[in-house]
Amino acid sequence: MTDEVTFKEHNSFFAFRAYVTVPGVTRETVLRHLVHPDADDDEGVLVEVCIGETVQSLIQHHDENTPIRRDSDVHPRMFIVIDSTDLQERGVLLVGLQQYHGHNDAVRGPIEEMRDSLLSMSIANTDWWEEKPIRADSNPKAVPKQWFTAYNLHDDQTKFDEAFLKLNEGLYDVHVDEDEDDEMEMEMETVETPDDDALSDVSISSHLVEVTGGDEAVGDDDDQGDDEEAIEEAEDDPNMGNFYRAFKPDTSDLDQIAQGHATQAQQHKQDPNMFVVIDQEYEAEGFLIMRVTPERDSFRCKGAVAGELLRWIWINLMTWDGAKAYAARQENTQQQE
Repeated sequence: MTDEVTFKEHNSFFAFRAYVTVPGVTRETVLRHLVHPDADDDEGVLVEVCIGETVQSLIQHHDENTPIRRDSDVHPRMFIVIDSTDLQERGVLLVGLQQYHGHNDAVRGPIEEMRDSLLSMSIANTDWWEEKPIRADSNPKAVPKQWFTAYNLHDDQTKFDEAFLKLNEGLYDVHVDEDEDDEMEMEMETVETPDDDALSDVSISSHLVEVTGGDEAVGDDDDQGDDEEAIEEAEDDPNMGNFYRAFKPDTSDLDQIAQGHATQAQQHKQDPNMFVVIDQEYEAEGFLIMRVTPERDSFRCKGAVAGELLRWIWINLMTWDGAKAYAARQENTQQQE
């Protein structure tokens, strides 16, 4: 008889793995930061040294070697990766398997904060959605807030605005419409004489686009004050990704954009190497994701996951080639559906 159980049946996990992938960080240092001050011993932190391994290879290793068993307290879906000697500002990576609408995800932060987040989720005190949001004071070395340029090459400003919003939302609002519809149906079934407020759907926050440089955004003068206020609210919303900043270039030539990107990025304190293009082909082929160095490369990605890829690369959850392959797999999955 197997002692394997489902994740929900096990419920609580009191130990976790920590993988060290860079030289210069000792096991003793890791334990000093990751063992909680209230713990009686260090048995709850299992340190493995895996110098040079990618996070994706660690995900496979962890999945294969951490089954969910009744007699095991090791968390099968969350672990910490120490991939930098800067344990505070760049921080460490807290990885969650299948935590983000079925996708693997990760967040960066100071090592002890990531420890506390993992422990809190391990006993179901909080969940991924509560631990994930970006704080206004998040360290720029750990969180790429408005770090990537989204070039506007679309002829239709309204369509660009819609695409840009989806890019910044990423996977966050996936299935929200369906969940709200279910809640509406439940309310209508259980409330005999609902008033207008009871029947109103929960609205999804709308966030306007800020376009900097090049041509100015077109809009009615009467709406300018409202637009600026909405932009500020969008930038401060911890639930939104806000990893992208829109930019309207003076040219639609991709070669010229790629050649001038480093200068544009330096002026606006953004990533000098990677960016996104929203163009006429967006509706049919998806977002165009580009890299300037070490050699110019690009790929297309459809759907909500496109908004997550550059963040995943930047925080070191994926490599460029890994993200490119991931986008291709998503495309194949969508075609099969």
